[in-house]
Amino acid sequence: MKFLKVNDMRVDYDPIEDMPDFREWVAANGSEFDFSDYIHAQVLRGTLTADALMSIILLVWPSFVEVDGFVALQSRRGRVRELVSQGVTGKEVEYWCNHLNIDGLLPGIEVSLNECVGAILRNAWAAKLASQFPLLKFNVILLSDSDSSEVSVTFHQVE
Repeated sequence: MKFLKVNDMRVDYDPIEDMPDFREWVAANGSEFDFSDYIHAQVLRGTLTADALMSIILLVWPSFVEVDGFVALQSRRGRVRELVSQGVTGKEVEYWCNHLNIDGLLPGIEVSLNECVGAILRNAWAAKLASQFPLLKFNVILLSDSDSSEVSVTFHQVE
């Protein structure tokens, strides 16, 4: 498993290469359309619900909470005490509580697209953590194993 640095993302990679439906939609509707037009069309067609869109937005820019000195995704705050009760200590609590498998979220998707999604999440989470907890330092990590197609993101405080 390799750890990709904060700004690692293939500079020669265009995620649209792995977005055939979007490419077809732009070709059919003209190149002046952008992602907001595509999202609008998907909502109108019923292939993207407002709930799904909001879930995506809240995954990219989540709420974080402090629980017993640990910082966790608000949606996973209950895992902190669960991990501590299992004997997990220190930064490992945050690491495992906040660990998100991108490949599990997007099964069957090209590793390069999963890595792109992971890099975006990592950068967004790092920015949100810095904004929400300006006095704390975090290590926000993108992990990728191209041999097994595993891609994940997690974070923990730096002591």
